[in-house]
Amino acid sequence: MNALEYTKLACGLLTAIIGVGGFKVYTDKQRYLQEVEKLKADVRAADSNVRSNELDNVKKAMQIVMDEIVEPLKEEINAIREELGKLRRAVEKAGDCRLATDCPVRSELQGTTESGAELPRRHAAPGGRVRANTAARAAKHRHHNVSGRDVEGDTGGNRI
Repeated sequence: MNALEYTKLACGLLTAIIGVGGFKVYTDKQRYLQEVEKLKADVRAADSNVRSNELDNVKKAMQIVMDEIVEPLKEEINAIREELGKLRRAVEKAGDCRLATDCPVRSELQGTTESGAELPRRHAAPGGRVRANTAARAAKHRHHNVSGRDVEGDTGGNRI
């Protein structure tokens, strides 16, 4: 064998080795790419699963808030509405009271005048009864028509 044949044989062997190595690299690359795609799909599935779990947790939290906070508040608001209705009915009936011009409950509920000034202070009478300034009360009621009808001041002093 001469040198040319040795060179051809060496080149053939080298080409075969490189070809087999290249084919192996190609097949390994394809396998790795498939594995990477599979892992990406797993990550997307896990991400959607996490989001689904987060939504479930939010729904559970909202249900807890509704059960533990909102429902008791609704019940309390309804109870307050009922009490307010009772109070309104009582205040509406207060105009028919024989003591309407000097009613301590009405003066307490009204609190301040429209101008923002405090009403005259009430003072205790002998025996623990509470009295108000009748002239101021009568003037206030005459102007505001509190009971839906004209209220006259107590001119005779007999509180009728």
